[in-house]
Amino acid sequence: MNLVIRRMALACAASLCCLVAAAADPSWLQAPVIAQQQGYTSTFFELPLPDATAPVATISATMYTKPPAAGKAARPLLFLFNGGPGASSTPLHLNGLGPKRYVDKQLQPNPFTVLDTMDLVFIDPVGTGFSQVLEAGKSRYWATEADARAAAALIRHIVKATQREGAPVYVGGQSYGGYRLATLMKFTAELPPLSGIVFISPMLDATLMADAPGNELVHGAELPSMAVAAWQHGKGDRAVQGETVQQVFERATAFARDEYVPALLEGAKLPADRQKTIAARLSALLGLPVDEIVRQRLRPGSEDFLTHVLGQDGKRLGRLDTRVIGSSAPPPAGKPTNDPSLVVTAPVANQLTPTEAYFRNELNVPITRKYVPLSFTVNGGWNFFDASPTQEAFYLNATRHVATAMAANPQLRVLYVGGYYDMATPVGAATYALEHAGLPMERVRMQVLPGAHSPYDDDANLARFTAALREFVR
Repeated sequence: MNLVIRRMALACAASLCCLVAAAADPSWLQAPVIAQQQGYTSTFFELPLPDATAPVATISATMYTKPPAAGKAARPLLFLFNGGPGASSTPLHLNGLGPKRYVDKQLQPNPFTVLDTMDLVFIDPVGTGFSQVLEAGKSRYWATEADARAAAALIRHIVKATQREGAPVYVGGQSYGGYRLATLMKFTAELPPLSGIVFISPMLDATLMADAPGNELVHGAELPSMAVAAWQHGKGDRAVQGETVQQVFERATAFARDEYVPALLEGAKLPADRQKTIAARLSALLGLPVDEIVRQRLRPGSEDFLTHVLGQDGKRLGRLDTRVIGSSAPPPAGKPTNDPSLVVTAPVANQLTPTEAYFRNELNVPITRKYVPLSFTVNGGWNFFDASPTQEAFYLNATRHVATAMAANPQLRVLYVGGYYDMATPVGAATYALEHAGLPMERVRMQVLPGAHSPYDDDANLARFTAALREFVR
């Protein structure tokens, strides 16, 4: 499981992230902080957990609302969180969907915000953002089900406090936030009725990220994303001239499904001539030497691929974004991964970060503690095994809860959005999980963008992503 956590590498982190830990503050906001902005209203909530009499943590959120158009029903309400575990909502909030967006490290009005058609709530789980841990040591909310139920409590609180019981409610989660969202479907009784859920580069089935001996499906799930990365950097034979990234991905997916995984499932019984044929096909797709693929028993690991596909000493590809080339040197102190596409910066002591200045000066949030966009402490202290002591505790795949929720609610729909250049939560792993959990696929929409782990990583992809959201949320 540590390998899975390492591979996540706090994948939701934005390039603006600071590695800071919030000091415990026994106080919390007793009432929401409401501020009138130009054309909309912002409201900041902080909810004590488990209750106001003996809190052990707080969870917070930032809400943006507009009044409904004349004669129109209540506007849809979209709740959003990122993952990590240990990542705040910053990427979705201030790099994607909120009314302000970082451009050249400065917050500016966001022309891509979806606030024109829906109200937005960005949730920061316990230990991230301004959400506090008031216990000694790690929080009891740094665990799969407790974390999901804390999010449910905040969603329920906000819907009631803002009298939005009649509004269509949607929830979206990115990266580990996708696993939180799928786990949340186990507790739909604790939520208002949902109209839809949005998975953004989600982790859903941890099995499909565990590169362990005998786990063959992980290789089939990763191969299309590895093929795309090789193609992007001019490796492999580029079998068809003028292919698009989508065509490369689909060609590799067909090979994985029809030939590669069936060969792996034969294990030691795979005939030698068949092994050579598969090795040659893999070499053509990935640009790795045939003899090296044979040495790896046809199972090149993703980390080895990212480090060696370029064939340049000291260079590697990013995991969050395989288009990025960086150093393969060990990471500096305080950074648990050498992924060159994960950029973290340390805060300047006694200075407001741009995010903190935004909350304090524009949203009027009277909190003086540091805003934590990313916490390796939360990530390292996470408990994936807090489920009931039943057989399901040994199977870290929350997608089945989505199927159960969709069966109980015929109106519930799913939107999946992923990026071709994401090796942290590969598209193949997410789509396999969704297609094999018993979901009614006629109520599932799939969108794959030519982007990375944050598939809204440039203006063109953000425009595509927000268009899909507007069509989905209604």
